[in-house]
Amino acid sequence: MQDEAEKEGLAFRTVLTLGPEKSWSDVAVERYLSERPWGKETRVQRLVPVDRSEGIVRELSEAYLAGRLEVAGFVPVYNTLEGRVKDTLSPQRGLLRYRNVKIRDEYVVQIAHCLAAKPGHGPIRRVVSHPQALGQCSDYIRALGAQVIEAESTAQAARLVAESASDDLAAICPEEAAQWLGLEIIEKRVENRMEGNSENKTVFVLLGPWDWPTPTGRDKTTLTCELLGAETPGVLSRALRLFADSGINLSKIESMEKGSLTEYVFWLNVDDHRRNMQRQLDDLAKLSKWLVLHGSYPRAFP
Repeated sequence: MQDEAEKEGLAFRTVLTLGPEKSWSDVAVERYLSERPWGKETRVQRLVPVDRSEGIVRELSEAYLAGRLEVAGFVPVYNTLEGRVKDTLSPQRGLLRYRNVKIRDEYVVQIAHCLAAKPGHGPIRRVVSHPQALGQCSDYIRALGAQVIEAESTAQAARLVAESASDDLAAICPEEAAQWLGLEIIEKRVENRMEGNSENKTVFVLLGPWDWPTPTGRDKTTLTCELLGAETPGVLSRALRLFADSGINLSKIESMEKGSLTEYVFWLNVDDHRRNMQRQLDDLAKLSKWLVLHGSYPRAFP
């Protein structure tokens, strides 16, 4: 896959990601780039402050409209505990708002939050972190009996603790951020445990001006659509049968409220490349008010 990436121009010069340094997005993009030969020559630009991942998608859209096609983005799209990252993919936001930005690749990161405080801390009464991390660790925080404080990122949370004069404040953050700032790690792996599955993984996507042009044999296509007559019984079933009857697997389907209780947009991940299912996509478009292909790309899982 890496040889194909080189051949097909995946070697972007700059990758935009969410900052600050040692946030989960920053940790993830550094891991991603370290595993790709072209990554060693790529500069990471951390956008701080930014209105989360939608700000990166907007920056990319503007860059592509200006002809700067050497810039990529790296943002989270889904977490196994908290679900879809709405800043990346929601009606009228992110990839649905800036449709000239496409998904080029995906990368899965095992998230392992830790609770960290200043050395010599007292009893922890307050916990600070990004809202997504707070949600992922809600069971632990509830058992701790601590007050929650929101931060712009997990890395900023660690810095707030490091710079605080209080000894009752702790951060939920990556171990890399805690070690970087000299914090004491009180406990590791404080994220919620789901029954039968304790994984906390985040799917990140690499964004570019176009998607993967040719099938690799292990591909995924991400799309969203608004079906015609969505309130009519059976319309969703007809849409799904287009893939089922062709032996094409749907690995993800989620309804997203469009702004009312009766209007929905559907997000689908289909386990194939768009070139291999053009007929099915054409038929789905006929059942839809609109359909947006966010990209076909090599899938990292399952």
